[in-house]
Amino acid sequence: MRILNNGLSPYVFIFSVTGAILGVSILLLYFWFLGSFEGSYLRLNTIMVAAVLVTLHTIKLGQYVEDRSSEILEILQQMKWYYWNRENKNLYLMFLLDAQKPFQLKFSDTVAVNYSLGVSVAKFIYSTISVTSRLRDVDFAGK
Repeated sequence: MRILNNGLSPYVFIFSVTGAILGVSILLLYFWFLGSFEGSYLRLNTIMVAAVLVTLHTIKLGQYVEDRSSEILEILQQMKWYYWNRENKNLYLMFLLDAQKPFQLKFSDTVAVNYSLGVSVAKFIYSTISVTSRLRDVDFAGK
């Protein structure tokens, strides 16, 4: 499992960074575009819906993987291992030790793709919308 996670981490990192850049660029386009969006609402909303759906599905997938790995631990703990032979008991113990920590899709040592990341992304988007809407109303000319 750890080898799989190490192999996936660069791709998850690249996917997350490009997703964040896409989200910030869409927000900046919405709030700082000085022209008219007339006739472009359908295209902009389609891009926004696509970005939101990809983000939600990625977070849901990460949480699903984490939940299923936790279920594996619960199943292992309920097995009647005491009837097994020595070799199978050793395999069981190795598998049980590996399943103690739930498998998470990670792109760094501290950030895992799950619902807590989704909440953090939602807070970041709300903060960005709040700041850019305030900055949009500020008159920088000083008149």
